[in-house]
Amino acid sequence: MSEKKPPNPIDILNPLKVLEVIDSAINSFDKVLKNFDNVLASVDERLLRKPAELVEEIETTKTTSKTDHVPSPSYPGQTVENYCLECLSRHYLKAVGLLEEAERFSMSKGEITPEGRQRIELALKEIVTAEEDLGTEIRDPELARMIEEIKVEQRNLRKWMWAERLLTTQKDISKLREAISRMKNLVDMTRRAAEYYDSKYGRCNYCEQLAKEVSEKFSIAEQEVLEAIYGLASDDRERVRESAEKLKKLGVFEYVMGRVKQMLEEMKEGK
Repeated sequence: MSEKKPPNPIDILNPLKVLEVIDSAINSFDKVLKNFDNVLASVDERLLRKPAELVEEIETTKTTSKTDHVPSPSYPGQTVENYCLECLSRHYLKAVGLLEEAERFSMSKGEITPEGRQRIELALKEIVTAEEDLGTEIRDPELARMIEEIKVEQRNLRKWMWAERLLTTQKDISKLREAISRMKNLVDMTRRAAEYYDSKYGRCNYCEQLAKEVSEKFSIAEQEVLEAIYGLASDDRERVRESAEKLKKLGVFEYVMGRVKQMLEEMKEGK
């Protein structure tokens, strides 16, 4: 077996080969520097951005199925479903008022005026806001069906208003009046959904009385207790279970059940 020949000194000292080795090293070093520069640039960009923007980026990357609308109850114990209906009603009634204002601004000229169009735009904003707010989980099947019909109708109305150019070049007042009519229909649909919900889960004086009693006795927020008590009367078994678990976590389940039994007996006796 022949021994490996040592490198030729001439080859090692050949200027061209030396330059090739140096160039290769410089290229490798350049790549490292570029990668490092990219990292620094990325860090600089993030540091220069506003904290709010970073928070928004973090929130949007979360793998959530939807963004829940955080309710601000109008009264103690108001359920999220009831609040959802109240919110829809508020947006729709305001939109109707704005569209009727648009009609009044336009009647004297016999066509949709710039002032009228401004009101139409504000009404459309109310519709868009209502669409964004409809992220509440509706646990009653019939109410969920009614809410879905409302969603479809409001989406169709928004698209129709755009197709009819009510925000841009439409001058025909009859189109504005049709928008008012369709908006009033949404108000009626929401009212019917609220009537259904109230007939099934309407406010209960006994429930409110008990919630207040528990709140004062155990120093717990009245709204928290009242919502759980209402949930016990639901037809949805999962909701009943959730309400019972909530009362257990609050440490008042046995007390509430005992008082409910006592109240029912008092009602039977006519006290």
